[in-house]
Amino acid sequence: MKKVLIIKLGAIGDVVMASSILSAAREKYGTDCNISWICGEIVAPLIKLFNNIDDVIVINEKKLLTGNLFEKLSVLLGVWTKFFGKRYDEVLIPYFDKRYRLLALTLRTPKLKTFDNANRINTFVKGRYFADEYAKLISEVDDFRMQRAKLASIVLHEADEKVRTIIKSLPKPTILIAPAGAKNLINYDSLRRWPIENYVELVKLLNQKNITPILIGSEGDKWAEDYFNSTNYISLIGKTSLTELLYIYTKSNLLITHDTGTMHLAKLTSLNVIALFGPTEQNRFIDKNDTKFTSIFGGNELYCAPCYDGKNFADCKNNICMKNISAENVLAKVNGILR
Repeated sequence: MKKVLIIKLGAIGDVVMASSILSAAREKYGTDCNISWICGEIVAPLIKLFNNIDDVIVINEKKLLTGNLFEKLSVLLGVWTKFFGKRYDEVLIPYFDKRYRLLALTLRTPKLKTFDNANRINTFVKGRYFADEYAKLISEVDDFRMQRAKLASIVLHEADEKVRTIIKSLPKPTILIAPAGAKNLINYDSLRRWPIENYVELVKLLNQKNITPILIGSEGDKWAEDYFNSTNYISLIGKTSLTELLYIYTKSNLLITHDTGTMHLAKLTSLNVIALFGPTEQNRFIDKNDTKFTSIFGGNELYCAPCYDGKNFADCKNNICMKNISAENVLAKVNGILR
């Protein structure tokens, strides 16, 4: 039996797109394959829902990435001890940052694969969907035989009473809005965010159509609620886990958000999404064949957009590319989808 280990901590969006490795591994090795995944605590509940995965190893990502030297070493020692002498046929570390290779220091493997710009298999091709590039790392196919990457499917069991109660209370049509986000343990990429004032204007327009939208987000996004005091809305910000949010996605009509984790999470469901882009390139973050997604790009008239190079954004103090997207423009897309 082939044994494959994936080391991918990362934000929600990265993990969702990297889940294409699971499908590519199954296509390469069939059912005679055991797949393990080392991840951080934040995304662990999501990865445990993925089909075709055998073992999820959770580490304290916060201590590893932002802790003091002692905390970082304690996490590394824990991993090294757990995997000392273990053998995997392939170990995939889909990062350009070489420091992540330290996690595999005590592993025995004939194939350790990372992103390193050494050749086309081990790097991102500009303009391609990131999930395709993740899958390529294990498939090693980069020619006419290349197929569209498949994200992992998820297995949701019966919802608990809390989720069932929330779902019963959702107004119809059920329109979810994620006005904050755009952050992880390392970066706070506010350039990606549609201005909060535009979100407020959109909610007011929806209210005029007798629609009460639902705000979603993590506990750290609660600051956004105060901006909507003059509107009619329901807030689930900070009130649901990742798994609970997925249940809500399956019972909703539409999600409106910028390029953030909540957008990527919707790829694992049948939920329709209006995704707002400016600094980031649509084709790199959304499968162009995914009919659930309607994207709006606000940088068409700007030479600087998109400005994200895969690691950093421009040193920009005024994200006009996002401000150019009007609430009326988004509402027109909403009307089309609801029809």
